Amino acid sequence: MDGARPGKPCCPLYTEGMDQQLKQIIEEAERRQSDPELRAAMRLGEIYPTNIVPILTHQGPELMKWGYSGYKNRIINARSETAMDKAMFRRSLMERRCLVPASGYYEWQRTRGGSKSGEKYAFYHPGKPLYMAGLWRMEQNGRLPVFVILTRQAAPGLSGIHDRMPVILPEETKELWLSQDADAGLLMQHPFTDLTFRAVSV
Repeated sequence: MDGARPGKPCCPLYTEGMDQQLKQIIEEAERRQSDPELRAAMRLGEIYPTNIVPILTHQGPELMKWGYSGYKNRIINARSETAMDKAMFRRSLMERRCLVPASGYYEWQRTRGGSKSGEKYAFYHPGKPLYMAGLWRMEQNGRLPVFVILTRQAAPGLSGIHDRMPVILPEETKELWLSQDADAGLLMQHPFTDLTFRAVSV
């Protein structure tokens, strides 16, 4: 996606025909946000860095902005393999985990040399929402919390499109992920990978 670095997964997607779970999350996040300007800024459809979207926390749905402030660029993803070793992500991984609910996500196929091939793909689980593992934090002078999406090596069958993918949690481990008492590293070792993908026009 525009603004994403090579090797990182693409944008979450909220489709027009999203299921009831996603609709309820969106409605609750809007209801809990008292600032009408921020409510109006919430984006659905194809999501890009700095967009404001509904996110699940242990306290319920709330609006957050995509991307931590970095030294030069907005940081939108965190490698699950090294997140605990990075000062930027360590505290969030231990205490501020979240879920990014979506209908699916887009990714550009990459060539062997790492450049985009021009082919765009949608990844999804037919009839079900995806819950991507994320981290969040408040930043100085921020009006909203900000979040990143955790990534992992692409599952077999998907790596031909891209070598990375979001860490997607199974339905039964959603609440555990949001609990500070759960072992985040262990949960990330058992992601949901049974995805369907298709090429989309650009």
